[in-house]
Amino acid sequence: MLTSSSAVVGTGMSVTFTATVSGSGGVPTGTVTFYNGTASLGTGTLAGGVATLTTSFSTAGTETITATFGGDANFYRKHIGAPDGDSSGPRFTATVNRPA
Repeated sequence: MLTSSSAVVGTGMSVTFTATVSGSGGVPTGTVTFYNGTASLGTGTLAGGVATLTTSFSTAGTETITATFGGDANFYRKHIGAPDGDSSGPRFTATVNRPA
C-alpha cells in the first residue's frame, strides 16, 4: 500500500510517502524507490515491511507518485498499490499548492 502524510501540500512544504510491502512467508527487506512520474524521488529502506520518503515540491501542480519494491531473496520485485488496492496502477496523486 502507498499512502501520504497529506494529499495537499504547499510548495516547499515537506510531505512523507509511506510504502508498505507484505507477503506470506516472512517480511520483505531491501528498498523501495519512490517516483514522481518517471523521475525518481529517492529510496527508502524497508523496516518491518515499511519504507518512507520525505520530500517537498518546488512548483505548484498535481504530482503522480508511485513506488516500486526492488525485491529480495524471498520476494519478487513489485509495484506498490495505491490505498484503494489497485496494484495494476499504483499511484498516489499529491496536489501541490502555492503558499498563501
